[in-house]
Amino acid sequence: MEHLAGQGHEVLALPHPRAGGAAGRLAARYVRAGARIIEPRDAYVDSRTLVICNTIFAAEELIAASAFSRCIWWLHEAAHGAAILGGAPHLARAFACASAVIFPAAYLIDGVYRSFLHGLPHEKLHVVANGVDEPPPGGKRAEGPFRIVAVGTIQDRKRQQDLARAIDALPDLPLQCRMIGQIEELDAELRRRIEARPDRFQLTGELSHEDTLAAIGEADILAQPSAGEALPLAPLEGGIRGKPLVLSNLPVYADIWRHGENCLMHAVGDADLLAILVRDEALRARFAAAALATARLYRSEVMLAQLDQIVARVRLSFAKLI
Repeated sequence: MEHLAGQGHEVLALPHPRAGGAAGRLAARYVRAGARIIEPRDAYVDSRTLVICNTIFAAEELIAASAFSRCIWWLHEAAHGAAILGGAPHLARAFACASAVIFPAAYLIDGVYRSFLHGLPHEKLHVVANGVDEPPPGGKRAEGPFRIVAVGTIQDRKRQQDLARAIDALPDLPLQCRMIGQIEELDAELRRRIEARPDRFQLTGELSHEDTLAAIGEADILAQPSAGEALPLAPLEGGIRGKPLVLSNLPVYADIWRHGENCLMHAVGDADLLAILVRDEALRARFAAAALATARLYRSEVMLAQLDQIVARVRLSFAKLI
C-alpha cells in the first residue's frame, strides 16, 4: 500500500468480511499507508482499475472483478489453500480469471497447486518471495529468563503443542515461551501444559505488527513448528534480527532455510532439537549469524521491485487489448 501510494497511484482498499471490514485490525494501517477504505457498495472497477486480490479468500471477488478489470491474485497459503479450493471447486476458476498469479515460493506451483494450474500459460505464474526490512539499530535483550517465541495462529496446523512438549522436556532450565497469534483452536494437550506451567507459557493472542516484532527482538530463539506453511514471514523477521531459528523441515523452505547451515530443522511433530540450541550458546551465535545473512537476501525493496514488474506487464498486456 505504501509503495503503490508513494508512486502516485490512487489506492482503494476493500476489506474482506473475514478481516473485519473497515473496523478490522489492518484498516488503520492501510489508511496510514495512503489507502482509502471503501465498502462493497463503493467497489466500482473499470478498465482503468488494477485489482490486487490478496489471499485465497479473495477468489470470489477476483472472479467478479475480472469481468471489468485486470486482476492479480497474490496467494499466501499452502496446502490448506488448496484444500479450500478443493472444497469449493467453483472458486478455482479464479486462476483462469486472473491476469497474473503470485506465489511466495516456487514449490507451491508444482507441489501444492499443480492440479489447479493445468493448462494455464506459464507466463501468468510468478514467484515473489516475502521481504523484510532491516530493523533500526540499537535495542537490547531485556533481562529475565531464556525466551523462545513462536508466531502464528494458535491452531493444530501450527503445532504449538509440539513446541510446548519440547520445552517441558527441559525442566531444569529457566525458560519462557511466548506464543503470539489469534487463538482459533487450543489443543487439549497444549491447554494442559499452559495451565500447569503459566510461568513458562504465555498465550499473548494477536498482537500488533510492531509489538510482534518487538517480541521477536527480545527472544533468544524463534521457533516455527508448523505442519504447513507458504514461506512465512516470521523466520525472516527473526533472521533479520539475528535470532537462531528452529523450524519444521517443510519443502517450501527449500533453498532458503537449510538444516545445519542457517537453522535447525526437525520433522513435523518432533521439536526436540530445540534443546540443542537452548543449551549451546556458541551454536546459537553461529546460527544467528547465518540466519541474518540469509534474511538480508529477502528484502522488501526486492519484493516490491518484482511486484512493479508484474504490474507493468499486466498493464501493458491490457493496453494492447484496447
